[in-house]
Amino acid sequence: MPKRKNRKSSWKKLFLILLILILASLLLVGWWLIRANQVWSGVEQISLGVETANRDSLLITVTPAKDMVVVVRVPSSTMIDTPWYGSYQVGKLSLLADQENDKDIYARSLSYYLGLPVDIGMMRTNLKVDNLSQVSLRKSLRNLLFPPKNITNWRLWRFLNKSDLVWQIIDLEDYGQSEKLADGSEIYRIEPEKIDEQFWTYFSDPVIKKEGLTLSVFNVGERSGLANKIISIPENIGIRVVEVAGLDAEVEGCTINLSHQDQKGTYSVQRLSQILGCSIEVGIKKGFGDIELLIENVKI
Repeated sequence: MPKRKNRKSSWKKLFLILLILILASLLLVGWWLIRANQVWSGVEQISLGVETANRDSLLITVTPAKDMVVVVRVPSSTMIDTPWYGSYQVGKLSLLADQENDKDIYARSLSYYLGLPVDIGMMRTNLKVDNLSQVSLRKSLRNLLFPPKNITNWRLWRFLNKSDLVWQIIDLEDYGQSEKLADGSEIYRIEPEKIDEQFWTYFSDPVIKKEGLTLSVFNVGERSGLANKIISIPENIGIRVVEVAGLDAEVEGCTINLSHQDQKGTYSVQRLSQILGCSIEVGIKKGFGDIELLIENVKI
């Protein structure tokens, strides 16, 4: 009898373990499916801001509709204007993010200053780039993304494995000048306008252009000229800005205002919200554009 009881007890334990494993698997699959709807689909454009081992930053823009990868190197000594923290060297943005306990500072400061989209910021990656050749960059970026930590990294890694990609490599050290500070240290200053003039076609997304939404941009805060500073971001990704003006309204940070609920699901709206950190609301529009951006500040 004791043997039979022990045998039954063992079967019960085995059944319980199997049941737990099945439930855990179902939960994992459910989590995976939820995450899959929140990450890069592999169809539209995505941009990464990556801090390298020597504190340079690389902006990697992947545009599947063009089979194109654009890599922009920003030297670590480059001085950029952050939205609310004054001027900082690019190589010290991660320290600022730690100090303010806000990881979005890194990506959104790069995006704000350069007028280029940065969807995801990756700080302290220890990424080593021997040179800015296509072969070296492809190898380094694939090593960075593998083994993949999430679905987005997996899809990016697979995309970068394609042999027929067009690579455009821009070194911003070629578009600025060095300056020495009073303490003898050297900094670098660039003119973002030169990037817009020469390279804006590299950053447009055919998926956004196909949606064809127009945009009105309104400055609702006390910082004059903020709307004019921001418009290069939607323009560079392919959203046509038809109006820039001031507006008397109450907005916390920034808001994308829509006239129709179905506009909320468009890629243009979702990406603009992601890049700038704006809330999305459906209400009465006051602008000429299909959608409108009301901006008091950049939310970082």
